[in-house]
Amino acid sequence: MNMQSISMQSMNMLRTLAKQNMRYYRKRNILIGVAVFLTSFLVFVMLAAGVVFQQEQYASINAFYPNWHGQYNYITQDLADQIVSGENIEKYGIFSEMGVTELSKKSKISYRYADEKAMDMLRLELSKGRMPEKGNEIVLDPGAVEKLGKSVQLGGKVTLPYQIYRDGAKDYTEEQEFTVTGFLNNMDAEGKETYIALVSKELLEKEVPAGQVFYNFLFRIPDKDIESTDNTKNIINSIASKYGIPENNTRINTYNLAASYADPDMYMLIFIVICVVVLAGIITIYSIYYIGTNERIQEYGRLKAAGMTSKELKKIVLWEGTGIVKRSAPPGIIAGMVLEAASIVVLHSVAWYSMDDIMPYLSIPKLVIYHLGIMVLAFFITYFTMYISLRKPMRTVKRITEIEAVRYPSSGNTGKSFKKKSANKISIFYLVKNTLGNNRKRSMATILAMSATGLLVMVVATVISCTDSRLDADDMCHGQYMFREMVEFDNKDHPEREWQEVMAANPLTGNLLKKIKKMDGVEKVTRFESIYAYIDELSWKYEIMGVPEENKSFIMDNIIEGNVTYEELQSGNKVVADKRSAKWYMDGIGIGDKITYTTEIGGKTIKKEAEIAAIGDFPIIFSGFYMASKSFDNISKKNLNAVFSVWAKEDYNEELYEKLARIEEEEPLLLLLTWQEEYELSQSGTLMVTVFCSVFLGILGCICAMNIVNTMVSSVQRRKKEIGMLQAAGMTDRQLFTMLQLEGAYYILGTLFVTIAGGALLSYPVYIWAEDHGILGVHKYQFPFSALIIISCVLAVLEIILVAFIAHSIKKETIIDRIRFSE
Repeated sequence: MNMQSISMQSMNMLRTLAKQNMRYYRKRNILIGVAVFLTSFLVFVMLAAGVVFQQEQYASINAFYPNWHGQYNYITQDLADQIVSGENIEKYGIFSEMGVTELSKKSKISYRYADEKAMDMLRLELSKGRMPEKGNEIVLDPGAVEKLGKSVQLGGKVTLPYQIYRDGAKDYTEEQEFTVTGFLNNMDAEGKETYIALVSKELLEKEVPAGQVFYNFLFRIPDKDIESTDNTKNIINSIASKYGIPENNTRINTYNLAASYADPDMYMLIFIVICVVVLAGIITIYSIYYIGTNERIQEYGRLKAAGMTSKELKKIVLWEGTGIVKRSAPPGIIAGMVLEAASIVVLHSVAWYSMDDIMPYLSIPKLVIYHLGIMVLAFFITYFTMYISLRKPMRTVKRITEIEAVRYPSSGNTGKSFKKKSANKISIFYLVKNTLGNNRKRSMATILAMSATGLLVMVVATVISCTDSRLDADDMCHGQYMFREMVEFDNKDHPEREWQEVMAANPLTGNLLKKIKKMDGVEKVTRFESIYAYIDELSWKYEIMGVPEENKSFIMDNIIEGNVTYEELQSGNKVVADKRSAKWYMDGIGIGDKITYTTEIGGKTIKKEAEIAAIGDFPIIFSGFYMASKSFDNISKKNLNAVFSVWAKEDYNEELYEKLARIEEEEPLLLLLTWQEEYELSQSGTLMVTVFCSVFLGILGCICAMNIVNTMVSSVQRRKKEIGMLQAAGMTDRQLFTMLQLEGAYYILGTLFVTIAGGALLSYPVYIWAEDHGILGVHKYQFPFSALIIISCVLAVLEIILVAFIAHSIKKETIIDRIRFSE
């Protein structure tokens, strides 16, 4: 018999032994198999979600949404021509806003001229008819026709009032009769309250004076020049800088770029999540094998004494693990595919009709190839997870000697003896302490493995809690209802909306304040004052809020940086700036900077200087600067009320809303905002993210829960004889249950301690990082107490159920059987 034949027989023997071991230790392998199943499931789902999301976003963008990369606003036709001739632009188009019709306080029709390429990039399509060519022709949005309350047919006539943008202002309303040459598809990319009407270039140049026609220039960068979204942003900004286009006149379609091109942030996020999944799987599988390997050292020692080499022992351990992967990973991948298919059906169920438009942009062969690759990659990652988990157990097996194996005690301590303490009376607490003391490493591995999931839950929960829909609503509406003045500048048709005129006939009077306070359901009404001032350092007009003394806690409690008293703010020489306003559109001004503000009221011009004394975190609905109301006394003695915030007993009460809505209808200079409307809008955006994160963390938690299940089941399995002897000596079932509960409580409390301590250290830095990167719009820190409560409850319930199950399984065997138990 040649050496190759002997080698093959040896390999077959080892594989047979590995298969036999898998069957013999099937209870332990079930736990490992579940961990492998969940690991492969999560890896496949994350990879598939990334691919499907990117492909569907790409298809949706090309089917429905604006697909321009960059936009330069307020540029001339000549400058647009220079950019086209001097830069490598793949596609471009121009459009210009000519005027507007105000339909209500919250809705309008925007009149635009757009060339064919701009129409395509804005996704404005005709449902019927043709584009306007003459000065009296127009294309309307069906939604605008509905708002106008007119019956308009294709080719019919319609008379429309509108205001033209002239000399930097909205001119007086004028009317013109138009012939309707077409209708737009009833879809609104601008927002549900803005409707588009398309006019001809002839009308634009007729209505807007020469030299005042400015265009919005839309363009796309060639695909060959695009490496990533960041690379494209740099190209767009460099072109703007080259032609002297201000930064605030530059827009980048990040939504389109992220959907159509490689986004390093998205891939990095998927990579990090997969690393977390793999780490959780490694810790869990290693923990289970660590216990199992220590318990089987005598078995491995006997095999080595029989002539098996260390290399062959390692192969047995490896083949046992890879055998579990081969059995458990494919079902996990298939389950991931089922979940993916079900998710697609559910997500598209409310808009299945859109698939007809999306399908032409989806490459089915590409998706099939991607999924085949994902399946292979998911299996490889799971195999890698198992291999890394087995490296330490394989090294342990390699170091086993025949003598050490014979001497190995059944308690599970390799190479170490545990000197038991004597005691006159053995208590339940002593037994628990003794058991945990004999297995310190195993106990710590279990706690750390479970804490890994807890920490991840705390990190994700921090981001979710900071994007709470209630916080978003608080940011957009101060109070359950909020009255704001309709202040508008340079509108010739509505001069009453000029700030000076609003102050002269201010509808937010003391009588109105008393009237609202008396309404049923109203708890209190807080008010704010304001002035509008031109700030020299920022070259723009801003609203400066005045906070009355009875509401001074609003400003003082929200200061996060710097130090100033409310009394110091009464002089008008110091202000507080909002941190987001300072970061986003105030050129990064900070504490100690000076601003010079100029305001006009009652025909008098007042110019003052103020120092930024502090930075605060305020609702985004308000402006960026805050003073005490008393600081306005030297400016004007008029009624400067600008906001009434109505605090009600309920988030929304229809009867109270109708009363407030009637006030809005009676006062043309008032605008009513509701907290409930903002809450529902925000909730729809964050619900899907919250559900996805919750499902993901729940599955990841199942992986790590295998640790405590394995640890306690294995511990009791090894101690059956010991437990049987204790019960024979008088231990009751209740005492046995208490002992197991205390052991489980040790793991639970240890896990909670690490989770709380680590969560407290990680949650705030994660919030800072998410806020700086604009992730999900986080803006206000909230420690995730709800997540902590959920973790505690889940762990407690898991421990109670597990102990009850173990105790029940023990009681099914007689004391004699347990005493006779032998490993």
